[in-house]
Amino acid sequence: MMKLVIRTFVVLLVALSFMPLAGGRGEAVAAENANPVKERQKLMRAVGKAMKTTGKMLRGDLAYDAAAATAAMATMSDVAGRYAKLFPEGSDMENSIMDFDQESDAKPEIWTNRKDFEVKAVALLDASTKAGKAAGDKAGLAAVFDEVGKTCKGCHQKYKAKKQQ
Repeated sequence: MMKLVIRTFVVLLVALSFMPLAGGRGEAVAAENANPVKERQKLMRAVGKAMKTTGKMLRGDLAYDAAAATAAMATMSDVAGRYAKLFPEGSDMENSIMDFDQESDAKPEIWTNRKDFEVKAVALLDASTKAGKAAGDKAGLAAVFDEVGKTCKGCHQKYKAKKQQ
């Protein structure tokens, strides 16, 4: 019983460490509004890192760490909950009303098919939340992790442009 209490405490502590500090959230919101392209690219890098780490643990390339897996899924849930807001009108590269210093792989369909894009963000939130709840053990996470990958892939196939070589 004590191990369960300690494990739960550690998982919560790790998950909370990924949340922005309350005092700094105002600056983070201002940064998101100032350059949503840069912010969404930063968040996608965090998602990529979370997926990579979790995949390595599930394949056995890294030792399974329930706290790290839970934190990775918490990162994905946090991103999924904020991500759609980082595609405001005028932040697409073709019709931009903003001055960006980087390119974006976002397809214009994000803005023309907004409802579907938002549905896909909610699907990622649901899948990553479910995976986070199952991350207490490797078998539990393995049973639901494919759903997370499928939601990522489904959105990327429809709304992310392929990089030109």
